[in-house]
Amino acid sequence: MRIAILNSNARVVGGIESYLDRLLHALSARSDDIALLFDYDQPYERPEIAAETGIPRWSTNAHGSSRAIDEVRRWRPDVIFAHGLASSGDLAAAAEIAPAAYFVHDYRATCISGFKRFAAPVEQPCARRFGPGCLPRFFPLRCGGLNPSTMLSDYRRAAANLAAIRRYRAVLTASRHMRAELLNHGFAAETVFYASYPIAERQIERKAACDNPRVVPSRLLFAGRMERVKGGHLLIGAAARAAALLDRPLTLAMVGDGQDRPRLEFLARSAMARESRLKINFEGWLDSDALAARLRATDLVVTPSIWPEPFGMIGLEAGIFEVPACAFAVGGIPEWLDDGVNGHLAPADPPGPESLAKAIVKCLADSERYSRMRKAARAIALGYSMAAHLRALDAVFANLGDSACRESRINPA
Repeated sequence: MRIAILNSNARVVGGIESYLDRLLHALSARSDDIALLFDYDQPYERPEIAAETGIPRWSTNAHGSSRAIDEVRRWRPDVIFAHGLASSGDLAAAAEIAPAAYFVHDYRATCISGFKRFAAPVEQPCARRFGPGCLPRFFPLRCGGLNPSTMLSDYRRAAANLAAIRRYRAVLTASRHMRAELLNHGFAAETVFYASYPIAERQIERKAACDNPRVVPSRLLFAGRMERVKGGHLLIGAAARAAALLDRPLTLAMVGDGQDRPRLEFLARSAMARESRLKINFEGWLDSDALAARLRATDLVVTPSIWPEPFGMIGLEAGIFEVPACAFAVGGIPEWLDDGVNGHLAPADPPGPESLAKAIVKCLADSERYSRMRKAARAIALGYSMAAHLRALDAVFANLGDSACRESRINPA
């Protein structure tokens, strides 16, 4: 099969790109023909998506949108598989090249700010349907920034993206939570498919660190973008409180980068000054191999997101190494984090450091319970395989081809 992949960035800069890197390797390994249409190829210090595969690549920035899309058309794909482009017009144009599917990874088409949460009167997720009614609520509920011009431009962008996605024959989501989000926005149930993210096969093949009994688990890990909605500020306060409640030393590794990092470093210094049993280290962005090594040296992954996280992949990646997870009960996280089985959930009504600290303590306080959670974490993670993901994609792609054939018989050229 010839599959043209569309994504805004050709570098591994986040979770979507990490998933695409794994997917393109898997598709190439089974001899599918793959091409990549993208906007940006930066920052250069990050690895290219599937760099060694030698697939055709076209950039709307480097070649211009019309020429790049024409190149994809000349390549004659069987399927367009879109994950986002900077221009909604380019997304709409690509949907006309071949039977097309769009993978909705986030809320950029169903929320002005893209975060699907508001901060006033208390911080909590938003379940509203995107539309003009969001505009008068944007500032009172603190859905995003305070610039009216930015609010209007972001609203138009989201509306244009939503309209472009509606042109695709099929839409996929990685969680049932995100599928419900699209159904709430009027997408027909028979066009929205669930295809959960896969764990990297090379991680599954690695033996978990079973030789380490971890009798006294004490090593926490945060891995993700350092932005307010990711909740790092709440985790730092929660870790200090958990160290006090457990009355033993805890370490917290903060992995990742972002605009909130200076603030988090300040909060970390303050927390360590108040609580001598807590040590916090900032380790920056790690590639997949370095992150795997870090997970081997971790006892608990904490995902303190305060927005409705569409999925929360790091928790399952940790599970491969028998590392349980702790998180706020938001978005798609409760679909893979079974409270009391492979970790613990903290209530998010609203999310706060005290409830998160209690969930951390539940995970770490009892060594026998912790040992059970370790085994369950790996068992649950192993259910998210690339093979299962490819079967789900193949079913969607086959359905696209069948619907295209039906349309051609009804509306011959």
